[in-house]
Amino acid sequence: MIIPLFKSHFSLKGRSILTLDKDEDIKDDYPVSIYAIAKKHKLKEIYLVEDDMGGFFEAYKLFVKNGIDLKFGLNFIVTHITAEKDQSVDNESKVTVFIKNNKGYEDLCRLHNLYQTDKNSFYYYPRIDWKVFNENLTDNLQVVIPPYDSFIERNTFYNGQITPKLPDNTIVTYCDNMGLVWEKELVAKIKNYNPNAIEVHPIYYYKNEDFAAWQVFKCIDAGTTVEKPELERSRIVTGKQIGRAHV
Repeated sequence: MIIPLFKSHFSLKGRSILTLDKDEDIKDDYPVSIYAIAKKHKLKEIYLVEDDMGGFFEAYKLFVKNGIDLKFGLNFIVTHITAEKDQSVDNESKVTVFIKNNKGYEDLCRLHNLYQTDKNSFYYYPRIDWKVFNENLTDNLQVVIPPYDSFIERNTFYNGQITPKLPDNTIVTYCDNMGLVWEKELVAKIKNYNPNAIEVHPIYYYKNEDFAAWQVFKCIDAGTTVEKPELERSRIVTGKQIGRAHV
């Protein structure tokens, strides 16, 4: 089973063009709602991964109050803070933290506030030291290593030397259905790190035809042009692959 990981337009860094509107139908030439996708594909739960807490209440009202279980997680940039700023930047990687229960919402808010305000970690953008991150985890939160931008990818392709201490119940994920040239090598490294890694599928848009709009949005966010996007490695997600994930 492939677990779909949705992102909404509330995650600006994620550059998703999927909305959290209460549309029950998927319409042509109109932004597609994750709620409409859930209705069409009869999803009983939604895994929503955002970059901040902005979309939580919208998602809660939309899914939980309409009988769809919401699995909500936040992305964090984690590093080993050192006196050498460049060195700490080189050691950055991404971690996702999911809420396990109602108390987990409070704990995630507390961790997120620390992430946004810790003056010892902040460096042009929010981030957090591994030690501080681990000290503020609770049993109400679930740590997940994402398939991309993790310390495993950093060590594999960028000569990283990141060896974080992680909770024993940390979940490791991989994705091998995106058709990316470096995918097999990364998946092999992930499975070597944890043979029980779970397969997931990031979803930023719905149909193949939406790719152009998604790419434009990414270029606007990066301050580039479609003719010369200058974007880091694209995460291409197609409508066909969504069908594989859900049907």
